[in-house]
Amino acid sequence: MAMQNGAVIILAIILAMLVGGEKVQAQSVPTCDALTLLGNAVAQKVCTQWSPPNQNLSVCRFNNPESPRDVHSTFNNTTALHITVREGTSEGKSNLTGRWPQTTHLRLEIAASQPHLINGTYIQQFVDILNKVKMSQDQSQLNCKYAWTQNTATIDPTYVTGYVSKCQQYNCN
Repeated sequence: MAMQNGAVIILAIILAMLVGGEKVQAQSVPTCDALTLLGNAVAQKVCTQWSPPNQNLSVCRFNNPESPRDVHSTFNNTTALHITVREGTSEGKSNLTGRWPQTTHLRLEIAASQPHLINGTYIQQFVDILNKVKMSQDQSQLNCKYAWTQNTATIDPTYVTGYVSKCQQYNCN
């Protein structure tokens, strides 16, 4: 009987760990992570187009020359970072979870119960692209404002100013 009770306790501990882990994974990507990621993705030319800072949603359109599909990341302070795939009138999205830049234990991932294939496009390839975006060499830590000011010479200065304001609005470093 004691052996059965021990097995039940161990099973309960394992279940609690799994459920606890899923709660962490279910968290949306923090807005400051997403804003900083977007600034660095623009600097590294991962985005072929990006939204004006005064637009409600922040968007990064991926360079996707082998496909006619529009694939982009989208987020704002209330909308989870997600990958959208649009082809003609068909559109789907997959929410992401995790943190950027990736650490030993956390990275961007497709959230639980989200599609991995949309309109014939594998979402993981774009999650991998985002995970490969590096912070600028001048950044020793996550710095949203710097992620945008490094773009001053390459993009419209009003975009830089607008995104720096967003960093301040959401109390990002």
